Amino acid sequence: MTLKQIDKEFKVIKSEIYKRPQVETPYPKEIVSRRELLLFAQVQLSKIIRAKQSKNIKEELFYTELYETTIRHYFDWN
Repeated sequence: MTLKQIDKEFKVIKSEIYKRPQVETPYPKEIVSRRELLLFAQVQLSKIIRAKQSKNIKEELFYTELYETTIRHYFDWN
C-alpha cells in the first residue's frame, strides 16, 4: 500500500466516522461495535506508515492485511 493509498483510506474512514447515526439515545451495541472497527482500522493505517518508515516489510504486510480484513468486515456488516 502506497502512502497515497493510505491517505485515501484515512479520508474514507474520516467520512465514515462523521456519518453519525440519528438516534436520541446512546448508540446500540451493534453501532458501537461497528464504529470501533473504524477506530481499529485507523490504528492499523498508522502502523502501516510506521512500518514503511522503518522499512519493515513483514510488519507492513501484516498490518496491511489486518487493515484490509477490518475494513472489509466494516463494509460487509449487515
